[in-house]
Amino acid sequence: MTQDHVSTISTPVDEPMLYLDRNFIGALGDSIQDNPKVVSVMLNLVASIAGKGAVQTTQTMIAQECKITLKEVVEAIAHLSSAGFISSVMLSLESGGPLSCVVRPDLATAEKPEGYD
Repeated sequence: MTQDHVSTISTPVDEPMLYLDRNFIGALGDSIQDNPKVVSVMLNLVASIAGKGAVQTTQTMIAQECKITLKEVVEAIAHLSSAGFISSVMLSLESGGPLSCVVRPDLATAEKPEGYD
């Protein structure tokens, strides 16, 4: 297989397919040293990707699903943003409130990448 992305498998019919860059996990793994909770938060964001890498969720939902505090969610989001994994971050000032961002489309996307067979 020569594609740069691999598709997720076993997705329910009503769920969108996700395409992950082959280097996604390695790049994310490099972030573990600074903040180990970054990985679970990023994987949670990727699981919530809609069109064009957009993610809309809440800080509370991420905290509950990742089993971390709201403070740790905010720290992980800041780390992911400064590391360039996500952009266009809109974080509610209300604790546990809405969170929206865009996951780098070259790392993970719901759209079939060009050249993917």
